[in-house]
Amino acid sequence: MLDQIGNWTLQDWFVAAGVLASIFAAFYAILSYYRKNDVPKPGGDGIISGYTVKQLENALNKRERMVRRDLERAHDAEKALLEKELADIREKLARPDESHAERVTELERVRKELADY
Repeated sequence: MLDQIGNWTLQDWFVAAGVLASIFAAFYAILSYYRKNDVPKPGGDGIISGYTVKQLENALNKRERMVRRDLERAHDAEKALLEKELADIREKLARPDESHAERVTELERVRKELADY
């Protein structure tokens, strides 16, 4: 069909333009999604090597809510453990970039262990 481009009708050109516009729109939508949502890029082996800072903060906030809820119902022996965990969560939330770097390092270490296994 491409060898007959000179013989295309106006309708053929509109169809081709529509196909190209659709491809461009799909590419633009995917690119916009990745930029907007800060999606981590896969490593060379296709494994995503960590969270974004935003994902880590969301996970820590969720865990903090769960620990606070559990703390209300906990017995004395359990309260000390939950209070320590809550303090650890608050510390990580206070320095999200460092916490993120630590988490990524930990995930890379575990990924390498799994690869060696």
